[in-house]
Amino acid sequence: MGNALSQIGMSVVAGVLFLMHIISFGDFAVASSFAFTIFSAIWDITNALTKVKSTKKLREQTAELRKKMANTDLNKTDAYSVTVSGLKAKYKEGEDISYPDFTIKKGQKVLLVGDSGTGKSTLFKILLGKLKPEAGQVAFFDKNGQALSLDKAKVGYLPQDPIVFPASIKDNIVMFNDKLTNKLNEITQAVQLQPDLAKMPAGIDTEVDLKKENLSGGQRQKVVLARSEIYEQPFVLMDEVTSAIDQTATERIIDQLLQTDQTILLIAHNFTPELQAKFDQIIQLKSKKEGTEK
Repeated sequence: MGNALSQIGMSVVAGVLFLMHIISFGDFAVASSFAFTIFSAIWDITNALTKVKSTKKLREQTAELRKKMANTDLNKTDAYSVTVSGLKAKYKEGEDISYPDFTIKKGQKVLLVGDSGTGKSTLFKILLGKLKPEAGQVAFFDKNGQALSLDKAKVGYLPQDPIVFPASIKDNIVMFNDKLTNKLNEITQAVQLQPDLAKMPAGIDTEVDLKKENLSGGQRQKVVLARSEIYEQPFVLMDEVTSAIDQTATERIIDQLLQTDQTILLIAHNFTPELQAKFDQIIQLKSKKEGTEK
């Protein structure tokens, strides 16, 4: 509004000067054009500054979070493999869960399947150190095969419900780390995000609007997958991370993940037998009535 009034005001002044024969018509046209250019530029700059200011708090929170994470991870070592034996957990309702013994070696891709209530998410909580098991052992190992205690092991985690921020898609992936921008093209192709970006006028600079939900569930999952891959986490737990992505794209994403050096334990329930067969190992959990087997 202020931009429009300023342009009108300057044009009116130029018009009066022209009618009083103080300036020529050419001068009047130049003045009007000049007003449009100047005030449009001011408007664009104001908008840009407003956007920068609006993301300032987010950037500060992100920087603080990264600082806390860095401090938290100082005493942790990247895990590359894990061995689970005699593991038991207990729901609040009192039901016991017994897990099969298993070992996931460095670089292996393992699928975790089972009906609802068989303890898939509970297993993830135990592996992440968020839940103490009733019994059993969990031993992680670093890249050299040295044992790591549960509280010293650093493991990545991707939840089923992806967490995105009110910032650009680019910043959601690199987390404001511009040193990683040279990997964006490769990573967005690997997670099948490129076709989605091609439909967006601003592409990877598209702002995520949490209120309007301008990204679909599948697009958000791809963004979070890209975030995980660009940071090259050695061991990642993935919980239904392609549940909102179509079958064709899911198969391409899995094929790309299987080619990485990452150790991956992935929960999924809708994979075709052909897709399941591509994994190094399948851990199948069953209810207590059916028994639990690998």
